[in-house]
Amino acid sequence: MMMETVIRAIVGVGLAFGLLAQTSGPAGVIRGTVVDALGRPVANAEVGALPTEPGHHLLRFIKADSGGGFTLEGLDWGEYLVHARKEADGYPDTNSSIFGGSSPRVTLSAQSPIASAIVKFGPKAASTTPAFADAETGDEVDPSVRIWMWDDAHSYRTATRKPNSEILIPSGQRIGLEFGDGAYDTWRYPDGSAIGQPLVMGPGEKRSLGVALRRSAAMRGLDSRLLEQGASEAAIVDLVSEMYAAAPSDIRAGREIAEVVSQRQSITLAQAVLARYVPAALVTACLDSPVSDIRQAALKSLFGRGNMILRLAPKLRGSAASPNEEPRSQRLAHELLDTIR
Repeated sequence: MMMETVIRAIVGVGLAFGLLAQTSGPAGVIRGTVVDALGRPVANAEVGALPTEPGHHLLRFIKADSGGGFTLEGLDWGEYLVHARKEADGYPDTNSSIFGGSSPRVTLSAQSPIASAIVKFGPKAASTTPAFADAETGDEVDPSVRIWMWDDAHSYRTATRKPNSEILIPSGQRIGLEFGDGAYDTWRYPDGSAIGQPLVMGPGEKRSLGVALRRSAAMRGLDSRLLEQGASEAAIVDLVSEMYAAAPSDIRAGREIAEVVSQRQSITLAQAVLARYVPAALVTACLDSPVSDIRQAALKSLFGRGNMILRLAPKLRGSAASPNEEPRSQRLAHELLDTIR
């Protein structure tokens, strides 16, 4: 009986260790170094491992140390592309092939739980800082960006940049550069013409660029119809849907829609438009409305929009603290502010 108890105890311990091994989580490790085009270590670059299998993946970056070294831990078994970036110093993500960097491919498994990798940046990029503006109104514009190898249009990169922010350009190459979206005609370097010319810049070179974007014919038609006097609420809502489908991030459309909704001061119109389209200009205009139900509709539309809540935080604090605000609106403002604390 005593021997049987000991055997059972040993088996129990073995099972416990087996279960612990199965449930202790991933244990894959990738170690390596980030280097520049000449093989010199790059300090403090951001490094990540991207699974090669299809699907949505949560990307996690760590910082390399002062000698360019890094260790990525807790990775599931599988194949990864190890990539790095340090845009502040002119090094775009090595997964962007047009910049000439390399992202090594490694495989982790129970048999090979540790892998090594050297991530190599291409030549230091150049940069341009466009000042985007609507050619008619002079207002800021936030277009999409496309850059490509002039002699190989299949090698390209698209990006969204805020107005007046820096765009990295592959150095020492003939590069095509264009800006635009559904609301504006495409603008090509150097003067907006449809044909355009290649842009060539040296490593680390910086250049400012004035970009005046012209409203597309289709969007001008929508602008005009929206601002017509006497349009029904149903027609306005349909126009808003068309404008949003054409250019979801169009700043000018957001301001025009805010103007129309503010003029009408209609609860049903504000609610219907906010159910489809929530630009910052419209939300701000509705928060300033003298109609409490419109203010509440604007507050409700902000839930789940963290960046906009941050941007409008001062106004939300004013709503939460105002003794003249409806209690329901005060509570909504408090709840929104709690989401960013």
